[in-house]
Amino acid sequence: MDEPNVLRRAFTIAAGCLVALALGAAIFLPTPDPDKRAGALAITNALAFDGEFWWEDATLLIENGRVVALGSEVGIPTHARTIDVGGATILPGLIDAHVHSYGDALTQQLRFGVTTVLDMFTAPGSLPASRDARDSLAPSSRADRFSAGMLATVAGGHGSQFGVPIEAIDASTDIEKWVADRLSEGSDYIKLVYIPYQRRLPSLTLATAKTLIDAAHDAGVMAVAHVSSGRGAQDMVAAGADGLVHIWADKPVDDAFIDAALAADIFVIPTLAVFATAERSGEGVRLAEDPNFEDRLTDAQAASLRSDFGLRIPGMRLQAAIDNTRRLHDAGIPILAGSDAPNPGTAHGPSLHHELELLVRAGLSPAEALSAATVVPAERFNLQGRGELTEEARADFIVVDGDPREDPTATRALRHVFKNGADIPLD
Repeated sequence: MDEPNVLRRAFTIAAGCLVALALGAAIFLPTPDPDKRAGALAITNALAFDGEFWWEDATLLIENGRVVALGSEVGIPTHARTIDVGGATILPGLIDAHVHSYGDALTQQLRFGVTTVLDMFTAPGSLPASRDARDSLAPSSRADRFSAGMLATVAGGHGSQFGVPIEAIDASTDIEKWVADRLSEGSDYIKLVYIPYQRRLPSLTLATAKTLIDAAHDAGVMAVAHVSSGRGAQDMVAAGADGLVHIWADKPVDDAFIDAALAADIFVIPTLAVFATAERSGEGVRLAEDPNFEDRLTDAQAASLRSDFGLRIPGMRLQAAIDNTRRLHDAGIPILAGSDAPNPGTAHGPSLHHELELLVRAGLSPAEALSAATVVPAERFNLQGRGELTEEARADFIVVDGDPREDPTATRALRHVFKNGADIPLD
């Protein structure tokens, strides 16, 4: 979780990149070419997950960037190329439900099997082009991005310290116009920062937060909230937020919150990987040394994984965050996998695989953790044709060694990454 007194240090380098985006750099956007789509391809002899069912001895047939069929009795047309994966596992492309993307982030995400990201704050200049890119089925070397664009915060509040211009909200702000301006820039949903129960940074008031949520809903989009406390989480559920983009560790989840969250049908993105960094647990270093990753990381990714906040963060206790995530999951509250990369101790791509492992520690089965990074975020954010491998879905998928139903780290053993039906080089 992005604690206010720490993020200034954590994003010093990131801010420069974000400013570049604010000035109009669209450095991670492919040039769509609809005449250069992948032809028919059959992936055979696989264990496969289509987003709901697991198939044994399966064949996945794709053509023109989309899924044609997946199952155990799929006919292969004569014009199709064939890849026999020898019992490896086919999974939908992974979705990281909490990132901050800039620079080469989307390229790095794709190299590690993340085909779609949900960005929770970035400069809005490149959002329209990003929308064009994700609508294309042309071969691409970058993950697709959906984004909140500019976040909703107050002057001097969290989010204002990164060097990106923000239209801060105050008592005179026309909230409906503020939301409309974000949507005209290309934002897909609204993210607001609600952290009133601390003394370090100012925060939106509850009344203003609720007005923002209502305005987003009136405009036909979701509103998600950055919280850092149990009281803040309770407030946001009552205010009508669609989701919380962090778990909290200051107090245990209680029955009152569970009841309210279930009634509101809210989801939570725990971002446990950042709690691990805050406790200086060394989890990022171990991830950097994973044999599946260490030879494929860029120098920047390796350095980020080996970094931390420079101190242990009070109130960000990993075990408490895991326990709260377990309580939510056991109660049936949807959990989405998000890494919050590029915070210290994280890196775009590898850290989503780490988050899957942490979610299993929090009580999700390996298969449930996989769903938290595929079909569940696709459903909650209405990402049509993503997070699944059903007929007409986008041909975004990965092939891994091992069985992710038994081992949450099996997703790290990437053999192939396909984007829009095209095989992406992993090196």
